[in-house]
Amino acid sequence: MRVLTQDYNLFQEAIFAYNKHLAVRENGFMKMHETSSEKRLYGYLLFEFELAMDLEFTDFTILKSFVVDLGIENSIGQKLRKAFVSPVLMPTYVNYHHSHLFTLALSSICSFAFERPVFSTNNDFYNRFELSTELELKEIGSEFPQTVLGNPQSIHRPHKEIVKLWKERLDEIIKLVDFSIENNELLNYEGLLQSFRLIQLGHQNKKNDFDLAFSLLIAGIESISQVAIPQMCYNKQHESYNKWKKESRKSESLKLLLDEYRKFKEYVDNNIKHRDLTKRFVKFIHTYCPTNKWSEVLYRDLINEGLDVREKYKNEISTFPEMVPENLTYAELNKIIKQTYQFRSKFLHTGKPTPHTFPNNSFNERYFQVIDNPEGRKKLFEKMEKENRNESPYSEWSKAQDILIKFELMSTIARVSITEYAKTCYNQAYKEKQ
Repeated sequence: MRVLTQDYNLFQEAIFAYNKHLAVRENGFMKMHETSSEKRLYGYLLFEFELAMDLEFTDFTILKSFVVDLGIENSIGQKLRKAFVSPVLMPTYVNYHHSHLFTLALSSICSFAFERPVFSTNNDFYNRFELSTELELKEIGSEFPQTVLGNPQSIHRPHKEIVKLWKERLDEIIKLVDFSIENNELLNYEGLLQSFRLIQLGHQNKKNDFDLAFSLLIAGIESISQVAIPQMCYNKQHESYNKWKKESRKSESLKLLLDEYRKFKEYVDNNIKHRDLTKRFVKFIHTYCPTNKWSEVLYRDLINEGLDVREKYKNEISTFPEMVPENLTYAELNKIIKQTYQFRSKFLHTGKPTPHTFPNNSFNERYFQVIDNPEGRKKLFEKMEKENRNESPYSEWSKAQDILIKFELMSTIARVSITEYAKTCYNQAYKEKQ
């Protein structure tokens, strides 16, 4: 554990900091403050919206936001950029050096629950028994400034129903995290927090690098799916392998043949492993986030206007029917999820970007983007030319298209699937106690 302040943070340390058992042990964090139930430290979270109410939990409280004016105006004096800084009254056990690591872990939990970017302070300079001054809040807020004027994508004033929904989700997830701390053998605490961190980094990087952000959401799901879904079993070696190995010592030709077998076996095993990872990813989503849960996806109008926005603005829904998960076949959904996993693999292993061109969802396109598949279109044109025809039915054209999951839906799938898996572990423990 580092003792001196550095210019970087290790999330592994934040995982320790949030866990009261690890944070207070003798070989854990260096104790720096005398805390009590009446005297606790304040940390800070930064949201992209104004939190208009206190969020109280068992041993800490996220206070409503300070709306911080960052002093940036347009030519007629209108405020352009502000920040939303929420103090966190931290637990009594957060009495150690680098106390900001607690809020770093908490920011990942909040980001996962809200499906929004959430930041925390990078150091403990501002963590004291009293709230920061106005100037200090401005310094904190400069880490995550928000454009509040002329930004059509702004959600800096979410509807009260949405804030209530986020609070309910956060309540549930924090309880599951607390369960994992006490029952690590049933639900791995460190793995759970690491998946939250991957998803948080996805939200934080969306504006700067969509391909990276989208891949991080998938990686967050994958990290849990590989634990939740058992690995495919296959023989490590042929039953006669030891016999072949013994015989190869007598013959150079057999030795060369055995070497070729090993190369081929390694190639086959890698292919099986890759297909196994994909199958487990797909099965995990089908199991813990069935399509009837996909409707939980949020979009800007809903966040700003409330949960009944589609009832209030019926006439503004597109005349073209929206592509919704319920109208897709199981085979089509399988294909979409498999392709989504492959996008992550191609991006991370070859640097190939995802094919998305309009990643944000909207009132009329909550779930998917449909794009042409150049290879599929080429094959279709070749078939049409071979059959001497100029037209093709939609059933053929649809095969020349790819259906892409939008970022917000991918985020919802991540939150729902991981939460439902954690709830399964919780319920299993509850049944075993009865």
